Amino acid sequence: RMASFSTRHWVLVAVMLVSAVVLFGGFGPIAQDPSYHNFADKEEIWGIPNGLNVLSNIAFFVAALMGLEVLVNKRAVFRHESERVAYFVMFGGLFFTGVGSAYYHWAPTHETLVWDRLPMTITFMSIVSVVIAEQVRLKRLLFFFS
Repeated sequence: RMASFSTRHWVLVAVMLVSAVVLFGGFGPIAQDPSYHNFADKEEIWGIPNGLNVLSNIAFFVAALMGLEVLVNKRAVFRHESERVAYFVMFGGLFFTGVGSAYYHWAPTHETLVWDRLPMTITFMSIVSVVIAEQVRLKRLLFFFS
């Protein structure tokens, strides 16, 4: 069956097109201020440069491993099993946020900053997916896109 476009579909397409034009039309690269890499903690701890900045990422590792352990041992209950995938991505992204952030804070440069921000982006988007999955009824969502 061929789905017909309703007003809400056209509004969604229009919002996406306007967003793409605004994002890609006229903005060049946004330069990162070199002073961004100056942190409050520059002390070496146990041979680790910027010690507290690096070691603070342990919290990400602990939270990620605790969440993954709950998912692996199936102690979490979901309305639909596909929601579990979003949580796996979220906790996996959180784990790699710890890795990327520790790597960046060990030697903060423009090049290592990518590895700090990339896993955060994955984590944030999976959180958005989790919120949508928990708040929107699947049938309603599928109806909107059909």
